[in-house]
Amino acid sequence: MRDVDVVIAATSSAETLLSCEDIENLMKARRNRPLLLIDLSVPRNIDPAVTGLDHVSLYNIDDLEALARRGVQARERELTACHQIIEAHVAALTEKLHTEEAQSPWRSAPRQVSTTILIPQPT
Repeated sequence: MRDVDVVIAATSSAETLLSCEDIENLMKARRNRPLLLIDLSVPRNIDPAVTGLDHVSLYNIDDLEALARRGVQARERELTACHQIIEAHVAALTEKLHTEEAQSPWRSAPRQVSTTILIPQPT
């Protein structure tokens, strides 16, 4: 693990597999290069005390779920803003079309249009 930057634990073990002491020793061997630990296991396989170590970040499945939830909420807020922009543009376009229709010289012209359809006859 000395050469990796991300460790993902996802086992069914009921025991802690990486203790704080293990990670302390690992960080010495890594010369304190940043390390990201992701613990997807339930129960947890990485000692939560490692969050107190310098240059070590630990996320568990609950943290990732919270991050995902915040991402969804941010997208929902942006969606609301998008709807408001679209509604404003539709209102402006509708107003413009009504104004142009009212100013059109064709306004008083009859609204009926005559259409002639030519159907070719078989030869």
